[in-house]
Amino acid sequence: MYRFVLLPLILFLSLSPLKAQVNLDSLRKSLPKEASVEHRFDNYLSLSSKWLLQNQDSSYFYLQKLILLSEEFTDKTYRVEVLNQSANYLQSISLADSALFVYDQSFRLAKKLNYTAGLAKVTNNIALIALERGDFSVGLSKFYESLAYEEELGNEVGKAEAYNNIGVVFYYQQDYDKSLEYLKLSLRVHQRLGNISSLKQSYINIGAINEMIGRLDSALIYYEQGLKIAQDLKDLNEIAVGFNNMAGIYESLGKYQEAERYYQKSLAINKTKRDDKSSALNYLNLATLYQAQNKFKLAFVYFEKALEITKLHDYKKVRAEVYQNLKIYYQEQGNFENSLYYSDRLRALDDTLFNETKSKTIAEAEMRYETAKKDTELAEQEAELVKEQLKVKQKNQWLIILGALISIVLLFAVFSYRQQKLKEGRLESEALLKQERAKADLRRRMEAERLRIARDLHDHIGTQLTIIGSNIDNLAFKEKEEVKRIKLEGISDHSRDTMHQLRETIWAMNVEGINVTMLVAKLQEFFRRANSEARSMQIRNSCEQDLVLSPNQTIALFRISQEAANNAIKYAQFKSFVIDLRCTNSVLRVSISDDGVGMDVNQSVRGYGLDNMAQRAKDIGASFKLSSERGKGFIIVMEMSLEAQVAIA
Repeated sequence: MYRFVLLPLILFLSLSPLKAQVNLDSLRKSLPKEASVEHRFDNYLSLSSKWLLQNQDSSYFYLQKLILLSEEFTDKTYRVEVLNQSANYLQSISLADSALFVYDQSFRLAKKLNYTAGLAKVTNNIALIALERGDFSVGLSKFYESLAYEEELGNEVGKAEAYNNIGVVFYYQQDYDKSLEYLKLSLRVHQRLGNISSLKQSYINIGAINEMIGRLDSALIYYEQGLKIAQDLKDLNEIAVGFNNMAGIYESLGKYQEAERYYQKSLAINKTKRDDKSSALNYLNLATLYQAQNKFKLAFVYFEKALEITKLHDYKKVRAEVYQNLKIYYQEQGNFENSLYYSDRLRALDDTLFNETKSKTIAEAEMRYETAKKDTELAEQEAELVKEQLKVKQKNQWLIILGALISIVLLFAVFSYRQQKLKEGRLESEALLKQERAKADLRRRMEAERLRIARDLHDHIGTQLTIIGSNIDNLAFKEKEEVKRIKLEGISDHSRDTMHQLRETIWAMNVEGINVTMLVAKLQEFFRRANSEARSMQIRNSCEQDLVLSPNQTIALFRISQEAANNAIKYAQFKSFVIDLRCTNSVLRVSISDDGVGMDVNQSVRGYGLDNMAQRAKDIGASFKLSSERGKGFIIVMEMSLEAQVAIA
C-alpha cells in the first residue's frame, strides 16, 4: 500500500509570539502610524515567525526590526522574546550550536524574571534540537519540563502540543504504547477546546500507529473519525487521504471489495481536483490490490495507468515504485525476462534519483554559504555605519570645541583623532574576524555534510548492495537451469562491480585531501581487478608523492581513467596501456594512451563515453584533448592548474 501521508506526526516549534497573539491575516495590511510600540512589536514578531520556514531573509529582516524596537521597552520580558526568536532563526539556517547558546541566554533571563511563558517556549525549542540530534533522553526531559510550565500557566493549547511532542519521542524510541498514551492525552485536550483541525490530525496520528503495530480494528476507528472531520470541513485533500487510509486497512483485513470501493472513492476525488500524483498512487494501490486477488490482467491495466502518469509528469519516485511492483508482478508469473527488464529500469531510475539527491545536497550547501556570506556583508555594512556615525560625532565635537578656547580645541582634537584611529582599527579587526568565522563555519558545515553523505552511502546503499549480491549468489547456486543461472551470475557480477564503484567514491569523499600516491595505488588496484587477460597496464608518476588533490579532482581523474581503461579492454585489442602523470610549472598533465586498433574520432561511436569524460574534466577545470586514428592507438591528454584548487565536494 502506498499512502499519501504515512505517519503525519507533528513536532511543534515555538515560533509564535509569547505575548498577545496577532491574526496573521491582518499582517498583510500596513501598520497605522499611530500604532503603539507594543502593537508594532507583536506584528514584527508574528511576521518574523510567519516567514521563518518559508523565507529566512524575510524573517531576518523583521528580526532586525524587533531587535531595534526592543530597546524602547523597560520590560525585560520583551528581551526574552527577541532572544527566543533569534535562536529560532539560527536553528532554521542549521546553526544549532549557536541557537542553543542563544536559547540558554533566553532561558536564564526568563528564569531571572520568573517569566513562565518564556520558560515553556524556550525549553520546548531546546528539546527539539536534542531530538534532531537523536538525544532522546535529553529531548524527553526538556519536553516534560516544558509541559510542567504549561500546566503552571494553565495553557491548554501548550499542554496539547507538549503531549503530542512527548508522544512523538516515544514513537521514535519504538515505545508505541507510551506514544499512543500521550497522543490520546493531546487528542482529549483538542476535543475539550474544539480545535477541529488539530483534532483531525490527532485521529490520523493515532490511527497510523495502531496500523503500524497491527491493531487494525482500532486504526480503522480512528481513521473514520479523522475522515468524518475532513468531510465536515469539506477538505478534499484530506478526504482523499482518509479514503486511501481506510482502503489500506480493509486490504490488510482481506476485505478486498471494501478496499476497492474506498480506493476508487479516493481516485475520483483526486481526478476531480486534478491531483495527478495522488491519482498515480491510487492506480498503483488498485493494481497491487488486484494482484493480491490474482486478477493479473486487471492489475496490469492499472499498472499501465500509473506508469503513464508518472512518465507524463516525470514523477520519478512514484515511477520507481511502479517498476518495483511490475518486477514482482512478472516474477510471480514466471516471466523472468520482463521481471529482469523492469529490474534494470528500476536500477537506472534509482541512479538518477541518487544523482538528483546529491545535486540537491550540494545546492543546499551553496545556499548555506550564501546565507553566511550575507551575514558577513551585513556585519561589514554595520561596521561602516559605525564609522560614519563616529565621523559625524567627531565633526560636531569640532564645531563645539571651536567656540571655546583654541588651546583646548587643539589638545582635544589630537586625543579624538587617536581614539578614532583605535576604534576604526578595532572595528576593522572585528569585521575581519566575523568574516573568517563565517568562512570557517561554512567549511565545517560542508565537511560535515560531505562526511554524512559518505556514511549514508556506506551504511545504507553499500549494505543493500551487499545483501542483494549475496541473495543473488544463493539463487544462482540453487538454480538448476543453466540459462537462468548464467543470468543470475551476470547480475551478481554487476552488483559486485557497482559495490566496488561505490567504495571508490566513498574512499574519495571520506578524506579532505588525497595525495597522488593514493590515487596511483587505487588505479593499480583497479587494473588488477579489471585486466583478466594480464595485458600490460602501467601507471607512470613523475609528480611529487605528497601532491594533494581534492576529493572532486580525485573522483574525476579516477573515473576518467577507469572509463578509458574499460573502453580499451573492451574494444582496443591493445598490448600496452599507459597512464602518465607529470607536474611542471604548477600544472598537472595526465595522458592516457594505448597501442590498440584506434578509432575515427570524427564519427559518433557509442560505448566510449567520451562526452562523459570531457564533462568530468571540465567540472574540475581541466582541459581535455583526444586524438586517435584507426590502427594507431588512442591518446587522451588533460591539463589542470594545481594553484586554482577546485572546492571540496
